[in-house]
Amino acid sequence: MPLPREFALSQSSLQDYEDCPRRFELRYLLKVQWPALESEPVLEQEAHRLQGERFHHRIHQWIAGLPVHQQPVPAADAALARWWQNFLQADPLSALPARRWPEYTLNAPFAGIRLTAKYDILAVEPGQRAVIVDWKTSRRRTPGKLLRRRWQSRLYPLLLVLAGAHLNGGQPLQPDQVEMIYWFADFPNEPERWRYSAEDFERDQAALRVHIADLQTRPPGQFPMTVDTRACQFCVYRSLCDRGVSAGPWEEELDAEEPQPSAAPLSVDFDQIGEIEF
Repeated sequence: MPLPREFALSQSSLQDYEDCPRRFELRYLLKVQWPALESEPVLEQEAHRLQGERFHHRIHQWIAGLPVHQQPVPAADAALARWWQNFLQADPLSALPARRWPEYTLNAPFAGIRLTAKYDILAVEPGQRAVIVDWKTSRRRTPGKLLRRRWQSRLYPLLLVLAGAHLNGGQPLQPDQVEMIYWFADFPNEPERWRYSAEDFERDQAALRVHIADLQTRPPGQFPMTVDTRACQFCVYRSLCDRGVSAGPWEEELDAEEPQPSAAPLSVDFDQIGEIEF
């Protein structure tokens, strides 16, 4: 079906489409607001989400050279204090190239649609290498094999190759110059890292073209529900799809991925994103 003009594919929407096409249709195309919890207990989940946001913001301030050390972590915020101490001790920034862009957004046209990604930090040594770092605050360390299958691990390096020339002295980055690192705040000495490749780049482009072609030609109402009903307990649309009423336990959801800041559809105002050279 035709996609909205302002629509952009992000790692979240791509993952939704791969996990459950019906959820993608409800969330991004029909924009159905459904009053259900994603997981329980909701207060604990929300508190953890806010702690993660504060951790990301604190790192952003640190990279920007702001006096974060003069802003002590509240004693009641034990998780943030622990994450911050782990960050200072592990010093994951020390091995990165000196040119760094925290909370940086890239977007690019691809197969008739927009791709977009917001990176926790991009670090580039022009002509040599580029490193993508993503901060993870989940309570459990997601297995590397699962991480590498997810669309975040595929879209982020692909989009950097497509649209990162302006960060690399005007020259396009080669796939094998790109490395991705997941740094886990509760597992500071167990990062997950790997180097992208030309084979990865071609594979991911091919997979994207298949998804986009399918999205643009699939008739309304013909987006099937997932066959993995276990995932439905963590979906806000489970009662709408007659897949249950009660939300699943949040601790079990953490095995897959940490809570997301928002389940709202992504609509990008490209006028608010820095110009990208191609």
